[in-house]
Amino acid sequence: MGGTVPQRLLRLRGPRPAGRGPIGTVALAVLGVACNMAAYFFIAAMIRLLLSGCGLGECLPWCGALLVSYVGKSVLSAWSTAMSHTATYYTLRDLRKSLLSKLSRVPMGTILDTPSGQYGPGGGYGAYPGPPDPRDDL
Repeated sequence: MGGTVPQRLLRLRGPRPAGRGPIGTVALAVLGVACNMAAYFFIAAMIRLLLSGCGLGECLPWCGALLVSYVGKSVLSAWSTAMSHTATYYTLRDLRKSLLSKLSRVPMGTILDTPSGQYGPGGGYGAYPGPPDPRDDL
């Protein structure tokens, strides 16, 4: 069970639910930001039309595009947030299950008699050894 801390956490995570990867979440967030930026271009186009003497009738298509971009931004960013939160909760669930299975193998007397700080960096049963000391390389 060796490896770095991130590698051990990834092993604890277990399989992800289908379609819940970080790439999809980031892609949806980027598309949401693109929709938000498009709104500014639509507003600029409407201002340009109004300053050139056109009426509000010529701005209606841009208003529709503006509405679509705001709705797209809202839906895409909410979807991205929901996906990332779901992935986080699955990771926390798997971590808790792993900790519970390990804790169930430790004798109850050991748990009750051991101060909470003993399992920290550098001491105790199965403790995380802490970050490497850069002076060890000298």
